[in-house]
Amino acid sequence: MSERARAIVDRCVRFVAGMACALTMCAGIPIAVHFASNPVRWHQFDLALVDWRYGNVTLSSVATFIDSAWSSGVQILLSRPSREPPPLDEPSKVFRYLFAWMPPRGVVLPTEGFYYFRTRMGDNEVWGNFRVADLSKGMLSFAYFTVPDKTVWSSNLGSEDGLVVDRLDEVTFDVEFHGVSRRFLLPERPATRPLAVDLAPDEEYVGTIHDESGMRFTLVFNRNTSVFYDVLDPTDGVPETLEPFGEKFLIGRRTGFVFYVDELWHRHLLVGVSLESVKRNDFFDGPGDQVPFYLDLREKLYLAYPQTLLGAGIDDHGVYLEKPQWMRIAICPYLRYASPWELRERLTAVDDAVERSALWTALTKEWWNTPDWRAGIYSDLEKEGKLEVLSTLTSPAEAREAFGE
Repeated sequence: MSERARAIVDRCVRFVAGMACALTMCAGIPIAVHFASNPVRWHQFDLALVDWRYGNVTLSSVATFIDSAWSSGVQILLSRPSREPPPLDEPSKVFRYLFAWMPPRGVVLPTEGFYYFRTRMGDNEVWGNFRVADLSKGMLSFAYFTVPDKTVWSSNLGSEDGLVVDRLDEVTFDVEFHGVSRRFLLPERPATRPLAVDLAPDEEYVGTIHDESGMRFTLVFNRNTSVFYDVLDPTDGVPETLEPFGEKFLIGRRTGFVFYVDELWHRHLLVGVSLESVKRNDFFDGPGDQVPFYLDLREKLYLAYPQTLLGAGIDDHGVYLEKPQWMRIAICPYLRYASPWELRERLTAVDDAVERSALWTALTKEWWNTPDWRAGIYSDLEKEGKLEVLSTLTSPAEAREAFGE
């Protein structure tokens, strides 16, 4: 090749490389704008960064992160949403403000269908969420509260409020509100248990939980003892540093979650969460509020939590019927600790030589679930004529027949 030809090739290569760098920089500008200019901290990005910090990186998660952040930055540059927050006591205006700052593609990772955010409004730190579980019904719920005093506001939006919902597939919804359009990508719905979690003969796979802490769990129901419990799911990596905490336990450096290590079954059983996190209602309050919203749980809930039979009862998904506000039974089979050392001392006293179902049940039973409490519930059920029905709930089919469904 002649010198002239080499020079031409060299210039072409430099031109292409320069264009590639320019395009990369241009593509990166909107992402930088999102993180520098968006006054709202959207939890989907925090969860992705937590996973990456612990080495749980996939091409899909990177592509989703870039897509959401880039489209958010472009939206900010083009539409320039108002930076002036509205009064806190006007939920409709607060919703419009937040919806305008939401990324055009919102990825909902926690499995109960909450799209979380944090921001500041005036002198107040504000936490909240959009609840997307009822988008298939054309509804979007919205709640927020101040921190630390927890003054709460909430609202349910539907077509009468100007909300337009278009369902594209099982987990993708386009939502328009007064000219502003956003897309929600809901959690996937795995139908089978993770291969990394083995089940005992008495156990049944209920669902997979992606907690707002970033941790993933397999929710298990024990038919022998009629209880739920959460087993750590390591399939996609564990975004946590688990440190030895006595002979049989591990504690999370980031989350404060305490796990019982069952070497026989090669599982980590969630047994404790921080009471302070529960009081704050922060992202480390445990996975009890992230049970997938689409699961049919009613019969299992009747057995594990017989109080759900009282009054009007609950629907298939554990939502209380005939309540003035949406309320779902929390499946929280673990203890809340003020001191992790006291928790360890209490749980170490449990005899791990007993049959496994009994052991797992003893380690995870809620603090309030005492014999006296259950006796009181059974007395109330007897007064309502439902105690005999409870004893028939041995299978979903029999349960439905017992209730005349």
